[in-house]
Amino acid sequence: MVDAGGRDSADLRAALSLADAAIIPVGASNFDSAAVSGFLEVVELAKDFNPNLSIRVLLARIDARTKDTGEMLDWLEKRELPLLTSKICERVAFRRVLPLGLSVHEHKKDNVAIEEMEKFFLRRSQHER
Repeated sequence: MVDAGGRDSADLRAALSLADAAIIPVGASNFDSAAVSGFLEVVELAKDFNPNLSIRVLLARIDARTKDTGEMLDWLEKRELPLLTSKICERVAFRRVLPLGLSVHEHKKDNVAIEEMEKFFLRRSQHER
């Protein structure tokens, strides 16, 4: 697993040229759909060198109080981008653990955030089998 920073860079292009699969974390906003459009251009270039590259979208930083999620789902469906069944909501726990250098599992203060991450990793490990 490589985190290439989420922007067009030499590291991202190198990772995509060698990876079997890439997970694209996307927020559910119009701003995110614009960013994904640019990212997909980089993915298409990478597929010239790595035609077996598989792409999946992970909805992240989801705010359950808005309708943007439905709009993003429609946008992804129109572009035939495969969506992971897991999603990661916007939670204070993620902001709190970052400066501590911890995961939500290590911090042990937000069970809902822990459960979301466990579901994500469990589904990924099951998919790899």
